Amino acid sequence: MSALAVRSLAVAVALGAAAALFAQPRDYGLLGFDTYPLIASARVAGPADLAHLASEPLMGGRYPSPMYRPLVSALFAAEYALFGLEPRGYQGVGAAAFACVLLALAAMGGALARRASEVSALRALPVLLPLCFALSPSYIEIVPV
Repeated sequence: MSALAVRSLAVAVALGAAAALFAQPRDYGLLGFDTYPLIASARVAGPADLAHLASEPLMGGRYPSPMYRPLVSALFAAEYALFGLEPRGYQGVGAAAFACVLLALAAMGGALARRASEVSALRALPVLLPLCFALSPSYIEIVPV
């Protein structure tokens, strides 16, 4: 299999997995007990509210232990500004991020396969890395730190 065919297959696997991820829950609502507090605490009405995204705990202190996640809050603020409470917008952003991770894994697998070109089994890395990640439930688990 040529290098171009392997890259094309890797991209197809990555984008197909992301599309499959988005296709299943696209008609779901905003699920989870923490969804609305996350969105509500990250709303930005003006420039003064931007500072609270970095200084307020996640979910405005509604979570039992204070966790500071300014990037998560900023992402929810941007998503709310773009999509309001429309679930498909949030799901689309999640699927796009998932696709980017899979494409990055395919690129990393391609780089590793090129460096170890004498080992023919490694030629499949651009396809196997994103496929293994896409099929693994580990990326949806949360480990509090």
